[in-house]
Amino acid sequence: MKKAHKILLVIFLFGLGLRLLLVWKIPVLLVSDQLEYQTYARNLVLDHRYHILHQFQVRLAKSEIELYSYRPPGYPLFLALIYFIFGIQPRAGLWVQGLLDSFSILLVYFLARRMVSESYSLLSAFAYSIYVVWPVMIMSETLFIFLFVLSLILLIRASEKPNASLFFLQGLIFGYSILVRPGTIIFFPVFLWYLFRTGWSWKRAWMIWVLVLGLSLPVVPWLVREYRVHHRLIWISTIEGRTFFDGMDLKEIKSTEVIRMARKRGLDEVGLDRLYFKIALTDLVSHPQRYPVLVLRRLGKLFNVFPQFRYWTLWAVYPLLSVSGKPSSLLAFLYHYFWLMSWLVIYGGMFGLFISLPSLRRVKELLLIHIPILLTILLHSLILEGSSRYLAPCYPGFCVGLAILLAFLKTRTIPSQAKQ
Repeated sequence: MKKAHKILLVIFLFGLGLRLLLVWKIPVLLVSDQLEYQTYARNLVLDHRYHILHQFQVRLAKSEIELYSYRPPGYPLFLALIYFIFGIQPRAGLWVQGLLDSFSILLVYFLARRMVSESYSLLSAFAYSIYVVWPVMIMSETLFIFLFVLSLILLIRASEKPNASLFFLQGLIFGYSILVRPGTIIFFPVFLWYLFRTGWSWKRAWMIWVLVLGLSLPVVPWLVREYRVHHRLIWISTIEGRTFFDGMDLKEIKSTEVIRMARKRGLDEVGLDRLYFKIALTDLVSHPQRYPVLVLRRLGKLFNVFPQFRYWTLWAVYPLLSVSGKPSSLLAFLYHYFWLMSWLVIYGGMFGLFISLPSLRRVKELLLIHIPILLTILLHSLILEGSSRYLAPCYPGFCVGLAILLAFLKTRTIPSQAKQ
């Protein structure tokens, strides 16, 4: 075994051990988004229906509404499969997430290997190994990161050695990542450009149809289900209007008031989503002068470490500290420490990707890092809600950017060709 592979194995085992230890020790806390994902998955297993009874409160009155498509189905389906095998135990889902996220360490290494040397690829893998925020929570980020990085690696391989099986597999995995995060579809034109960047050929065009076929297999059945449930075409879920509404940061009207208005008008779930969108868009058109400040505020929230600090403390650190003993206190310290270190990776990775811009013509794979990150930042600063959690899918790219930065600081050079 090569020395680099031995080091990679050590990094993998370190990341795996750290994740499984945190999953083992941190008590499961099902609140907010975690509770909704858990409920969807449990209902899938128990009554074979994808739905949730959402409770809310307006003034002093409590009410509820049944939602059939509010959350994208990819992650609840993943959880439901785990619960079907191991029983409805949230910690079983976390064990699988910890294992899955450990394999993402290897994927980050192989992705970085296309752009930087072996030693700096190992640094990228280590930078990801300390990113332990998400595997301990019932949240979709861990699954999405694994699927998206794997789809990027398969895309690069399919571009180099076109064959139907690789294109089909890449489309299948990318299609399922769309079910986890519907906005991922905005990256599809980037993939097409990358595949055709060397020129047109009928063989490559045929392979694109194979890719689309693979992508359609997970996506189309869900769209058909949505049409049968709601009797209209919707894209994956009914949360987009709410996300747009939250991003407008309206002071005049709260979300519960919008739900009350929808119930008074007799609107269904899709109507509620469109009402959210309509109210937010009306405010934007009526007060365009607010928009530049709003964009800057969203951008600040994306890269502001402290607002999310409170949530991770409430959802992970405090539950961990509730377990008596010095080992739990040490784990709480490590969780905080690695979480802060991951933000140094994000800031350093951003700078590394910036200085690598002159290399884009020579290292085309770098565009598969730059463009998704740029589109994510634009999407959540110009249109949707701004929050640091939305940078989670970009973290593997920041790990690669950090490796580029460190290589530049040592050699004063930027990668000039993709590494095979």
